[in-house]
Amino acid sequence: MPFSFGDIVYGAIFLWLIWKMGKGIKILYQKKATWSGLGNRLWKAVNVILAIYILFNAFWGINYKRKGIAHQLGISKEKYTANDIKQINEILVKK
Repeated sequence: MPFSFGDIVYGAIFLWLIWKMGKGIKILYQKKATWSGLGNRLWKAVNVILAIYILFNAFWGINYKRKGIAHQLGISKEKYTANDIKQINEILVKK
């Protein structure tokens, strides 16, 4: 399969959000909505976004704040040139 399950989930959420926004615009256009109802929906949307943000940080985002593998293994970072990269590329192509 050329894509992950997460891609399907993200796509479904994106389509659902577009559908909900379309429904909201339709309701506003038909003037069936009130300002207090709009405020309540906006408040719910903010809460959902914050919950998603917190869950993302709890499950995946914490990894972005940690030090890299070079730090953990005590490997020093060395400067390299374009010629060094070409040499490594030639070695890899030969294999």
